Amino acid sequence: MAISLNRRAVIKGVGAGLALPLLDCMMDSRGLLIGTAKGEDATAMKLRYFAFVIHNGSPDDMWAKTASNGSYTQGIALQPLNDAGLARDFNQIMGLTAKHLFNDTLVDLITHQAGQLGFLTGRIPKRIAPRLGAATGRSIDMVMGDLQGKPAIATTMPRTGQDRNVNTQMSWAADGQQSPMNLSPQELAVTLGILDKDGNVLTPGPVSVTTSTKQKNILDFLKDDANRLRAKLGAADKARLDQHLTSVAELQKAVVSSMTTTVSTKYPDAVPRGTPSDDVALDAMVKLITYAFVTDKTRSVSFDVGNATPHFVQRDCDDHEFSHLGGQNLEQKQYYIQEKIRYFAKFLTAFKNATEGGSNILYNSACIFGSDISDGDRHNLDNARILQAGNAGGKIVTGRMLDYPGINFNNFHVSMLKAMGFDNKQFGTDSTGPLMGLVS
Repeated sequence: MAISLNRRAVIKGVGAGLALPLLDCMMDSRGLLIGTAKGEDATAMKLRYFAFVIHNGSPDDMWAKTASNGSYTQGIALQPLNDAGLARDFNQIMGLTAKHLFNDTLVDLITHQAGQLGFLTGRIPKRIAPRLGAATGRSIDMVMGDLQGKPAIATTMPRTGQDRNVNTQMSWAADGQQSPMNLSPQELAVTLGILDKDGNVLTPGPVSVTTSTKQKNILDFLKDDANRLRAKLGAADKARLDQHLTSVAELQKAVVSSMTTTVSTKYPDAVPRGTPSDDVALDAMVKLITYAFVTDKTRSVSFDVGNATPHFVQRDCDDHEFSHLGGQNLEQKQYYIQEKIRYFAKFLTAFKNATEGGSNILYNSACIFGSDISDGDRHNLDNARILQAGNAGGKIVTGRMLDYPGINFNNFHVSMLKAMGFDNKQFGTDSTGPLMGLVS
């Protein structure tokens, strides 16, 4: 006979237990969560916020083409989203300005850093030393976590050396205080309570894993309790549980692979030695963040791609220097911005494939892709590079190109708060309310 489960139910056998996806047996006949405490939100389909942040932007014509009548058409940079079958799942937001992030008092703080420090906080950074600043205020990803009642998670692609510092400048807990940052897949796996810092399965109790069980398949620790639960579930929930367990096993393999696979490049001096392969690390991050959303571990995640060297560039320079090559290497620049869009598409595809109820994680999310600066070569903060994906549970219609010439970028942040169900009228510096027509 099928049972009723609390949304917080776990499969015991790995540490404190492995979290479950949303199952039909967790909802009553009205579609509300069973066993919800008085005063708690019983809505089964929770909304998520995902911010995917890149650095240094792209040349204008790669982002969008301007027609003679002033209208825009999609630039070549966005082709990977169309190739992934996501053309109707995102909006391209044009015309927003982030000039409010830089003023005369920051004349010796480079525009790139002002963009990094202010992109998610929406506030003018403060100067703490010549050409060095710190953010002011709490960033939007952390605010979303506060409002949703679940701690937000800040993540980045794994890097070494100076780039690790760049990668931690996007998410902020408070004035001058950076958010705790998960700098690699294994760090995020530890945060989510799946694996230990060495990629080992967490075993019950305080005893460390032994050499004989090192990196053992996570399902081996779960099978007894999983089988007991499976016997009590209906057909649809059994299938969903099996899919979840398979994805968790794949997640473990991806994390371990990211710890052992390093960059193989024709130009080894272009990439810090020991840096995990981008594709391998990204695959692990996609699986981990999807797991976090599916199991309701968090409802707000930020992901910083970082400032690493394009691995295919025959130059000893980082992403920032690469952006200042002017009209040189345009073909490589096009490929590189498309690589970042391809990364974003991987997340959106995983979210879309993660079903819950009659919809999926992407439909129940507001995801953003944005750059801390519009065009790194020009130090331009106008026409911010912004994509918005997901429908926020039906509040956003996607598949559009929307133009907001000269409007403060912070109004977009206010719109995302509205999409999540929060009535914040302002966010950051000089915001005036949500963007017209983006969120219903």
